[in-house]
This record gives sequence, structure tokens and C-alpha cells, in this order.
Amino acid sequence: MRRTSLLFAAACVVGSTQFSYGADLPVKASVYQAPVTVYNWTGFYVGGDVGYGWGTSKNTATSGNANFPIGFAFAPDDLTGAVVGGHAGYNYQMDHMVLGIEGDFDWADISGSVVDPSPLRASTTTSNSKHTWLADVTGRVGYAWANWLLYAKGGGAWTHNDGDSVTVGFPSTTSGSETRSGWLIGGGLEWGFAQHWSAKVEYNYMDFGTTGITRISNTGTVNTRDSSLTLNVVKVGVSYHF
Repeated sequence: MRRTSLLFAAACVVGSTQFSYGADLPVKASVYQAPVTVYNWTGFYVGGDVGYGWGTSKNTATSGNANFPIGFAFAPDDLTGAVVGGHAGYNYQMDHMVLGIEGDFDWADISGSVVDPSPLRASTTTSNSKHTWLADVTGRVGYAWANWLLYAKGGGAWTHNDGDSVTVGFPSTTSGSETRSGWLIGGGLEWGFAQHWSAKVEYNYMDFGTTGITRISNTGTVNTRDSSLTLNVVKVGVSYHF
């Protein structure tokens, strides 16, 4: 009985020593791991979008007529309206960086109207302007994390404008149209909510510079103006990634 007690005591001493030794061992620090992107943005994609645009057109007469002399500055035309259309592009992802190219085309109803009294005689002219479509081709650069992509974009932009005017007092009408080119800069945030699907919100600023436009009256008179144009567009869209 005494021998058994001695063996039991010895086992307890050895077990206690090993436990204490194990408790004193240093704990290995965990290795830091950078966040992993879980959505693959590489590849072609197509989608649709809808949005709202606004901007300003400023015009100066470069030819004189019975209502407005050369150099007359017409009142600024504030433009507003909706856009709806589609986009297509390609992304290439390198770790967290995403590079891409994208093309957009939107049907538009961005329009405005402004009234100018003649400084030469008792008449007023109402000028109307409507942008019927917008298009752009841009490069994109973005930063991806988890299922999100924050990006900036820039490139070329185009728009088509139809314009007319009606003069009251000495009745006449004019009309004309032109397609204008300019540049675009913008950016947005995109969310990959499913394996092949993403949603985005985007803002674009477009500057079409100053260009000469022509309006022809119902009597055959040709009127020309220098016209500057800037537009802003906010859009939301959904894309399918192949």
C-alpha cells in the first residue's frame, strides 16, 4: 500500500512539472494577412443605366440681325432632364488595382428654354435647346476590396443638340442642330452583389468647350452663335460580367 502511494505521488509531481513547462512556452504571434479581394473584376461586361443630367449653355451672337447685334450675350440656358441607356467594357484586375475601358450611350431628354428681349426693337425671342443623346469612351482605374470597386474615369464625350427659337413682336422662327464633342471626367462606386452581377452609382462631368452653331430662320436668314456647353450626369446602373 505504501509503495502504491509513493508511485501515485511521483506521477503527480511529473505531470505537474510538464504542465508548468507547457504553460511557460511562448505563444507564436499570428502572421498578418492583407485583405483578400473576393470578387474578380477581370473580363468583359455589359449593362444598362438610368440617370439625371443638368448643365448650362451660354451663347454669343457672331452674326447680326434685326433683333440682336453681333456680340450680344444671350441669357444662360439652364438644362435639365433624364438619361437612359447602356454601357459595355473590359476590366483587368491586378491584386487590388483594376484597369479598364468603357463605352456608354444614353438617350437623353436634357432640355432648357430661355427668353431674351431684343435690344434693337420691341420683340422677344424664346430659344429652346434639347440634347437627344450622350456618348462617351473612357479609361477607368480603380481600387478593389471585398466586393467593392471605387474608380475614376476620363476620356472623350459626344452629344447631339436640337435647337430652335421663336420671336414675338416681329414674328420669325429659326432652327438647327449639331453634334458636339468634348471631354469627360468622373468616377463611381461599384458593388459585386452576385457572381456575374454588379450595381454602380456614377457621376460624370462633361465639357464641350465653345463652338460655332448655326440657326436658319423661316425667311432663309442664317444666324450664327458661339456656344459653350457643360453637362453633369448622375447615373445608377447594373452590369453582367462574362
